[in-house]
Amino acid sequence: MGEEKGPNDDGLFVVWSLYLSGIIRLVFLRLRYLVQKLNLDFVILQIRFGG
Repeated sequence: MGEEKGPNDDGLFVVWSLYLSGIIRLVFLRLRYLVQKLNLDFVILQIRFGG
């Protein structure tokens, strides 16, 4: 029960970092999509109401 890390711990860390980076990328893409959609809606509203 020493403090030394087995090879399994490193593998788990790699999996977690990949998993987290994937989640962060998904969230970032979703946020960017929402911002673009909001900007588009805003432009459409401006055009519709004569800017």
